[in-house]
Amino acid sequence: MRFLWAAVLIVTWVAANPASAQVAKEPTQRFLDWDKNKDGKLTKDELPAALQANFEKVDLNKDGSISPEEDAKVPGGRLDGVKVDRDVPYAADKNPRHTLDLYRPEYPKSK
Repeated sequence: MRFLWAAVLIVTWVAANPASAQVAKEPTQRFLDWDKNKDGKLTKDELPAALQANFEKVDLNKDGSISPEEDAKVPGGRLDGVKVDRDVPYAADKNPRHTLDLYRPEYPKSK
């Protein structure tokens, strides 16, 4: 029951604060750890070997590198029909551990 109550509070808070639910443009800690030369983008050589096969799928603008924005759009793999809100804070403090990722269905836009 506590989980349900917490989920309702989080969904209500995100709905009331849509600006906080935008895809993060700042790099995640994972991105920063992989960025060996600290140039703010990832090349295929900087990725772990297990992920290098998916480089072309993540490099959306085909410039040969992955930006933090491109990384934020692909949370571990392309999820068609799913909108991902990353690093949404759920506590009133600045603790980076007090965030979560929300996966919501993405509805087609009406014409």
